[in-house]
Amino acid sequence: MRILTNYIKREVLKYIAISFIVIISLDLIFYFLNELKILGAGNYGAVRMLTCGLLTIPRKIYELAPWYFVIGTLLGLGNLARDSELIVIQASGLSAQKITQKVIKALFILTLVLFILNEVLTPHLESLADRIKSIALTKGQGIYTKNGIWAKNKNNFIFVTNIKSKKELQEVNIFAFDNFGNFCYMAYADTALLVNNQWELINYKKTQLLNNKTLKVTAAKHKQNFLIEPKILSTIGIKHLERNSIYDLISIINMRKLSDLSFAEYKVALINKVVHPISMLIMALVACPFVFGGMRNTSAAARMLLGVSLAFIYQTIAATITPIALSYNLPIYLGVFVPPLLFSSYAFIKLRQL
Repeated sequence: MRILTNYIKREVLKYIAISFIVIISLDLIFYFLNELKILGAGNYGAVRMLTCGLLTIPRKIYELAPWYFVIGTLLGLGNLARDSELIVIQASGLSAQKITQKVIKALFILTLVLFILNEVLTPHLESLADRIKSIALTKGQGIYTKNGIWAKNKNNFIFVTNIKSKKELQEVNIFAFDNFGNFCYMAYADTALLVNNQWELINYKKTQLLNNKTLKVTAAKHKQNFLIEPKILSTIGIKHLERNSIYDLISIINMRKLSDLSFAEYKVALINKVVHPISMLIMALVACPFVFGGMRNTSAAARMLLGVSLAFIYQTIAATITPIALSYNLPIYLGVFVPPLLFSSYAFIKLRQL
C-alpha cells in the first residue's frame, strides 16, 4: 500500500512541478513585457530590470501556489484516471477519500516549506527589489521601505505610509528644511488628495520652530502646491501590505493601535497571509472530486482549463468580498474566510458522494 501511496504522491507532485514551471515562466514573461514600458526611465536599465524580476520570483512562487496546486492535482490524478490506474488503485483498497487524504498530506509538507520560505526570505528580497527599482527610476528622489515611502521634493522630505492611488495618499508626514539645511517645520495629514493639480491635506497639523519657540497650527483642510511629483508616485507604485511578513504586520498593527491609527487594512493583510496556505490546500482538495467524478476520460487541456477556471473563480470571489466587507463595516473575517469555506464545503460534499 505504501508503494501505491508513494506512486500517487510522486505523480501529483510531478505535475505540480510542471505546472509551477509553466505558470511562473508565463508570469515572468508578462512581468518583463510590462516593465519594458518604463525601461530606460531614470537609471532603470536592463540589468536592474532583470535583477528586480529575479528577486520577485520567491513571492510569485508562493502567491501563485493555489494555481499550480489545483492544475497539477487535476493533471496528476487525471493522468492516472485516463490510464485506468486509479481504478486499479481503488480496487486494491484505496478509496477516493483515502487517495485524496494522501495527496493533501503530501501537499501539506510542501505548503509548510513554501510558507516558511515566504516568511523568512520573500520580505527581504521584495524590499531589496523595491529599493533598487525606486532609486533607479526616481534617481534617488524616492525610496520604498516596508513601513512606507520616502520622497524628496526641493528642500522637503515626505514620508507616506500608504499610497491608495496617484491622487490619494494616507498618513503624510512632511519635514521641511531651508536652503541652508536648517530644519523649519514638520507637518502631518491623515489624507492628501490631489484636486485640480493642488494637494489638499485633510486633518492637517503643523509644528514650526520660531526663535526657539514652537508654533502649532491645525486645520481641517490645508492646500499645498507641492508634495510629491506624480512621476515619482507612478514609478514607486502602490504599497502591497501582504508582502510584509506576519511578524512585521503584527508589529505594525500593535504600533498603530498605540498611536490610535487605523489598522483595518493591515489586519486584512495579516488574515490573508494566514489563510493563504489553507487556500493552497483547498484548491488541491477541490480538484480531487472532479477527477474521481465525470472527468476520468477528459483531455489534459480540458483539465488544465478547469484548473485555471477554479483558481480564477476563487481569486475573484476573494478579491470581491473583502472590499465589500470593509465598505459596509462587516466583520473582516467574513470577507477572508468565505471563499475557502465555500470551496472546501463543496469538495467535502462531492467526496462524500463518491
